[in-house]
Amino acid sequence: GGLPEAEYGATIVDGAGRVWVRSRGGLYVLDPGGETFRRVDLDFPTVGRITGLAIDPFGQVWVPTFTGLWRREEANGQERWRRYSSANGLPADPASYVFWDQFGTPWIGLEAHGLARWNGFPDWTSWQLSDGLSNDVAMSFAEDVNGALWVGTKDGLNRMDSDNRFRI
Repeated sequence: GGLPEAEYGATIVDGAGRVWVRSRGGLYVLDPGGETFRRVDLDFPTVGRITGLAIDPFGQVWVPTFTGLWRREEANGQERWRRYSSANGLPADPASYVFWDQFGTPWIGLEAHGLARWNGFPDWTSWQLSDGLSNDVAMSFAEDVNGALWVGTKDGLNRMDSDNRFRI
């Protein structure tokens, strides 16, 4: 209830049991026990493709946008959004996906700039087409039972080998 008619492509549940859903032009949340979604006051540009939402190991919501990654923080009942972008060392602002590996390390898919792994502020490592990715638009991530990282791009599926190089 309460959602405007639109295409919705990303839905997650955070650590507090809130349901989050994203359309091309908005982000909405349904609180536990609630019956109506409310629009979240996070101003991000309308997107041509709906990118994912993510929950970090602490149950917090992350929203990839063309202006960077937005992380929801809550303290004393007050909600605030913190932006992570090229100003924080990210190789580029347009983000499409965020994923945490088994060690709790975030990997960020970047629109037209490959992907980046956050090694701790302000240190990032990035990979692009020149590093073996099939395309610089990284759209999805998964980690298999052996700890290998798999990355879906616009041109195929890539696996990171133990030497930190990608193979198609």
